[in-house]
Amino acid sequence: MQRFLSTLVYEGFLYRDEQTKQYELGLSMLFLGRLVDKQSSFLQIVKPILKELNQFSGESVSYNILDGYERRCVLNFESVYLNSHKSSVGDTAPLYIGATSKSILAFLPEEEREVYLAQVVIEPRTKQTVKSVDELRTQLEEVRENGYAVSYGERVAHTCSISAPIRLVDRPIGSVTLAVPTDRFHQYDEQKLAKHLMIAAQKIEQKIHS
Repeated sequence: MQRFLSTLVYEGFLYRDEQTKQYELGLSMLFLGRLVDKQSSFLQIVKPILKELNQFSGESVSYNILDGYERRCVLNFESVYLNSHKSSVGDTAPLYIGATSKSILAFLPEEEREVYLAQVVIEPRTKQTVKSVDELRTQLEEVRENGYAVSYGERVAHTCSISAPIRLVDRPIGSVTLAVPTDRFHQYDEQKLAKHLMIAAQKIEQKIHS
């Protein structure tokens, strides 16, 4: 328990008063609460569509938003399988790594995307992480052509992800992602999974516009 509490303090979700030894909510938790509240109207739209996708696939499904130069998970439905990738609300990742991030980055307005690419410092997480900005540019072009992003263990080893952007007025506001362990991912038809994700994203967009 102490180790768990120490981790929460380190991440900023809890604050420990060294004099009283009591814990209080940290700034990260307060920020996350405000963020989720801000997204609450979208979450009411997204939740049933993600739940349907989760029940259909049995795999982990999440809704992520653009948060500065990161993507942040704000909603997640876990896989029914014991062997699965677990995401948590509040998880973040830089925009250059993984399908979730790239599905957002690829569809940012060109000028905004170029500003990011001009200053990004790539720090590999696994052997599959993109190695250079040039390689990243090529991948982003492919994402725009396909309409979705796919990654194979780029951020978390042995985990594959497919993600489709959610766009509002030609700008990505977030993405829908399905994450599957590598050994089970190869049992699926990648294009069929991508199709289901893009349909889910389109349903969300239509409900937002309606």
